[in-house]
Amino acid sequence: MHIYMLATRYGSEDGFRAFVFHTRHHYDIADALATRFIAGGWAVESKYVPHTGTHTGAKHDHVP
Repeated sequence: MHIYMLATRYGSEDGFRAFVFHTRHHYDIADALATRFIAGGWAVESKYVPHTGTHTGAKHDHVP
């Protein structure tokens, strides 16, 4: 699901690796995590589609 972040939050799509999802950025992430961000008021659903061709992951920073 495509979302637009309203607040910076940590999240994990796979339950193992945590990432930072930054305010004012668009992401294409797993529906379960996107729904949680939207329900929390930290994101809204977006129609934005990245123009990177085969890119399917989100633009986010890995948290070690």
